[in-house]
Amino acid sequence: MAESIAEDLIATLDAGGTVVTVNRRLARHLAAAHDRTRIARGELCWPTPDVLPYDAWLTRCWIRLADRLPAGGEPVPRLLDAAQEAALWERAMESAGARERLLAFSNAVPRVREAWDLLREWDVDWPRAAGPLDEDAAAFEDWRREYEARRRAGGWLDRAALVDWLLPRLDRDDWPRPMVWAGFDRLSPRQTRLGQALARRGVAVTLWTPPVRSPAAVRLELPDPEAELAAAARWTREILIRQPEARLAVIHPRLDAVRGLITRLFTDCLHPGRAGRAGETGHPLFNISLGSPLADHPLIHDLLLLLETLRPRFALAVAGGVLLSPFTRGGVTERSARAGLDARLRRERRPTADRVRLA
Repeated sequence: MAESIAEDLIATLDAGGTVVTVNRRLARHLAAAHDRTRIARGELCWPTPDVLPYDAWLTRCWIRLADRLPAGGEPVPRLLDAAQEAALWERAMESAGARERLLAFSNAVPRVREAWDLLREWDVDWPRAAGPLDEDAAAFEDWRREYEARRRAGGWLDRAALVDWLLPRLDRDDWPRPMVWAGFDRLSPRQTRLGQALARRGVAVTLWTPPVRSPAAVRLELPDPEAELAAAARWTREILIRQPEARLAVIHPRLDAVRGLITRLFTDCLHPGRAGRAGETGHPLFNISLGSPLADHPLIHDLLLLLETLRPRFALAVAGGVLLSPFTRGGVTERSARAGLDARLRRERRPTADRVRLA
């Protein structure tokens, strides 16, 4: 996003207003753009800009309104975070027999949770809107009922129910600042009701979207996906050479599957000679919006392998990973002997190993 696009938003922040963004990435960008603007003016200090993503803003609203409820009055429901919601869904579905019915229970839990959040966010009259329920829809209804029963019994709020709790209590707080909602392509019915309720209380809520630019699309055919990504890296480098301050985006439909390849190709192209060098300092010219899984970090990966060895028997690959890990005691000083043991285990072609044999 070019700095000029955010000028009106920066003006709102300078005036002490609040900018609510569609995601964390846009919030970080606007906060950084605001700081750069203040620095360019020669200022030495300024108030922290009030820019935050939508979910974080909702949480702040809950905290503010909960603090203003009269003592001894209605109980304040506890707002569940994402991990607590997931745990509640898992217990509810397990209680409703989902673990026995599903082959990939752990993968289904977040999908079911997302489906129920979407149904509520868009005011779908479930289950009436679905008509006669087939086997899958009936199972979903059982899980939903169990989840909602547990949530209400605990006196808890989840994200989808939070707006409904906020709406009748907005008059308990003052909303003096102008407010901009930035980056929302389309507001859900719940977001629309919330914006209208704020407007009735005198809050100047406006929507901001980036200006539409005339597209200049060019189709380029290349032999394979790696060649496509390499071409994108070279294209990025050429533009940055001509326009060092440019901000570019390369979009891939399966970023998680090619993260390593993208990192290698863009590092080779934008930082020649840096790839594979440990202890490199300085900021890279690119970043990947998708964070890498914690289990991909070497220390955590080897720790998880070590936990696998607590089982009576475990895969031979697990044994090899533990033997060759530099993070275990003796992993460096005994690496030659351990490599020899790993090679011997592989020559025996046994599919599993046990702690007794390794010891």
